[in-house]
Amino acid sequence: SPGFIGGCFKDIARVIVLNLEAAHPSVCSNAAWVLGEAAIRLGPRCIAPFADAAMRKMIPMLNSSSSSAEKQSKLQQDNGLDCHLALTVSRLGLVCPAEASKHLEHFAK
Repeated sequence: SPGFIGGCFKDIARVIVLNLEAAHPSVCSNAAWVLGEAAIRLGPRCIAPFADAAMRKMIPMLNSSSSSAEKQSKLQQDNGLDCHLALTVSRLGLVCPAEASKHLEHFAK
């Protein structure tokens, strides 16, 4: 429940953001999924402090995933990593538009 986890989310969010690493695609995919779900359920008060750090890690992964067909095929096999990253970037944009919009120039071309 949002009320239960909201109080300790700062500690959890730090670990989530640390796990947004392409070197470990399954873990990264799970971290992105959790962050996106938390954004929707907990709202900007809990998510905004972590949005910038998360966007800085996710956008380069998304940009590199579209640079070659081979990478894209691999990412699609990695537990939907590209999908979870894209959804979480979108959810952060919805919930924390001020924080997410700072990164738009690096993402939208």
